[in-house]
Amino acid sequence: MKTVGADGLVTVSPGEVFCVTYEDHSTSGYETRFDTPAGVSHLGSQEHLAERFGAAARAIEMFKCTRPGSYRIRFEERRPWETDTNAETRVVTVTCR
Repeated sequence: MKTVGADGLVTVSPGEVFCVTYEDHSTSGYETRFDTPAGVSHLGSQEHLAERFGAAARAIEMFKCTRPGSYRIRFEERRPWETDTNAETRVVTVTCR
């Protein structure tokens, strides 16, 4: 299984599972949302606890491509009560062949 960080590139075959990892800041009130394009299926999430007190946990999102193509999965981290547009955005580029 291939693993890539948010803001990364990954090349997979149709049906191959891949993971996107990122720091989870939910204990600080942040939510991470992502858009899954047609041609990519979200299979589920996992969270690994922080390795030390005060550190961010690691989140893992599992995906697979359902057909060949080039796709962009956009991740956005923001606090739901903040209305400004200062959300942190990252993009994973997926090539499926």
